[in-house]
Amino acid sequence: MNNFFDQIIYSSANEDPRSELEGLKLNETDHVLCITGSGARPLDLLSQADCQITAVDFNAKQNYLLELKMAAINHLDYESMLDFIGVNPCRHRDELYAKIKKDLSREAAAFWQNQFSLIQSGVIYQGVWEHYMRQIGSIVALQKKTLAKLFSCTSLEEQKRIWNDEWKSRFWSLIIYITGRRFIWKYILKEPGIAFVPSDFDISAYLHNRFDHIAGTQLFATNPYLNLIFLGQYHSDCLPIHLQEEHFRQLKQRLGRIVIKNSSLEHILSESPNTFTAFSVSDFSSYANRNSYDVIWKHIIQAAQNNARFVERSFLVKYDLSEEAASHITINQPLSQELTEHDHSFIYDIRCGTIHKLK
Repeated sequence: MNNFFDQIIYSSANEDPRSELEGLKLNETDHVLCITGSGARPLDLLSQADCQITAVDFNAKQNYLLELKMAAINHLDYESMLDFIGVNPCRHRDELYAKIKKDLSREAAAFWQNQFSLIQSGVIYQGVWEHYMRQIGSIVALQKKTLAKLFSCTSLEEQKRIWNDEWKSRFWSLIIYITGRRFIWKYILKEPGIAFVPSDFDISAYLHNRFDHIAGTQLFATNPYLNLIFLGQYHSDCLPIHLQEEHFRQLKQRLGRIVIKNSSLEHILSESPNTFTAFSVSDFSSYANRNSYDVIWKHIIQAAQNNARFVERSFLVKYDLSEEAASHITINQPLSQELTEHDHSFIYDIRCGTIHKLK
């Protein structure tokens, strides 16, 4: 697992921040513990709430990526920032990097100096998962006429008809079938999380169901995640929240509210009793066995202030809360279901609620 995480795994926005924002209801008094990932999650939250954010990731490269994005937001104008990170084509990223590198930690600066080709190529698309999605995009592009129809739809009825009648072919079924094969995850993607997916979990069937769901509930053209999956990039009119121009100035002013920690989730939680009022913990279950999952939730409860809110995602590994954890948590079932149904990043189940302190 260590070799897999010795690289940037996520570089774009692979989760829909609207769900976290709705589930956490943040304000300026909150202190959020947030898994760094690509950096999109903490930046999205900060763009909408002037709260304190501790961004944590045990993969230091993900934190270096967040540092780089923050430096670009801090020192560049809006269009130059988009140019630099790779949303727009750009031939002078070296010049832009020279303007922002002073904000980087020594470790981050050394990393980017050694991996400057990632910056030159447009860093927002250079993660392991982004490369994989671009490969999928290059394959589905063989159906470019039908794909263009899907992204041109202005009504869900039209989109659902095209999806069912034109897109769902043997070709698409084969793509999903191959994507769901465990040997692909283990030997091609080298994804260590596949070890935690139950042996009886049908990955292909799950993906089929989730794609069918999103095709009938959200327009492709307005979903950044679908743009990334099918087109391999973001459209300028369909960007993640933290990359939208209307939030840029506010986000620039708030960058000092983020503190970055190179640490495992369990470690920072165990060192922070009664500290956080909100938790955005993504799908940490994807890399946890049953015991580790229960231990982390025990530490989340200990690190929480009374009535802290949380939003948790689950992809292919879905654990119920332990009896001990459940005794201190009120799950908002209606909201959890609503967020799961309407989340742009439709592959996840979402659980949100409130934590009641241990006595």
